[in-house]
Amino acid sequence: MERGWTALAIACKNGDHMSVESLLKARAIVDPESASAPSPMLRAIAANHNAQIVASLLLFKASPNRPHAQGVTPLFLVRFRCLCESIERDFVLML
Repeated sequence: MERGWTALAIACKNGDHMSVESLLKARAIVDPESASAPSPMLRAIAANHNAQIVASLLLFKASPNRPHAQGVTPLFLVRFRCLCESIERDFVLML
């Protein structure tokens, strides 16, 4: 296991929806207490995995506003990615 990472965070990072579902049903902690440990939701979004994993985490009450040690929240990361994709799309359209 990567240092400080829960099994749920690793499954989210790897996009393993079946493992995510199994861990959630087994009552895995969706928001670890330590801000230095990456939240499973932040891992799923950072790895750019499908919305199904994020939806599952939300159903099990994961917080989209839980900051990582550097202050980044899952919600911020989603908004940042959307902005970058929009800028990239506009740039390509200008070509």
